[in-house]
Order: sequence, then structure tokens, then C-alpha cells
Amino acid sequence: MLLCITPAESPVLCPGLRTEGTLWFTDLTVPDPTFILPLSVGLINLIMLEMQFKIQSPTKLQKVAKNVWRGTTVILIPIAAIVPCSMCFYWACSSLFTFAQFLLLRDSRVRSALGMPK
Repeated sequence: MLLCITPAESPVLCPGLRTEGTLWFTDLTVPDPTFILPLSVGLINLIMLEMQFKIQSPTKLQKVAKNVWRGTTVILIPIAAIVPCSMCFYWACSSLFTFAQFLLLRDSRVRSALGMPK
């Protein structure tokens, strides 16, 4: 016999996660009901991917790699939709920080200030 536990009955290591959320995701132990966080994770990663793979004449292997990463990004959205908001929020913040870092390090003034090659 399987024991079914509803999210409200499941044990939580940190009970504050149920009440310390923000904006539309007040309960960090359940998935985002609006899909805003999962879609933002996928969108940020897809934009970053497209910006990184801007190659004038890509080889066949580079085209395949880009399509594989696109597929991975699309698969990430339903995965992010079923994990608790706390994980999805972490992924969104991490992706946003990585994207900001990517944009910052593309700037030639920042690269020269840091002593990085062009």
C-alpha cells in the first residue's frame, strides 16, 4: 500500500519556507502556480545561449551543440515548474546573475580594466 502525503502534510526542514516567500510566491515549498519563475528561468537561459552562440559561419558540430542546448533549455522549463518555488527562485537568480556577468564581461572597457585579452 502506498502512503500518499499531501504537500500540506509533508515534513519541512525549515517551516519558515511556508510563510517567508515574497510577491506571488509566498509559500516556497510548493511549485509556482503562475509559471512565472519557470518561464523566466527558461527565457534567461535561452537568451544567454543565443548570445553566446553568435558565430558567423558555424560548423555542423556547433549547430548540433546549439540545438542540443536549446532542447535542454526547453526541457528545463517543465522541470522548473514542478520543483518548489525556493529552487526555481534560486535557479532564476543564478541565471540572472550569470547573464549579467556575461554581459559585463563582453564590454571591452570592463575587459581592459580587468586586464583581460580582447
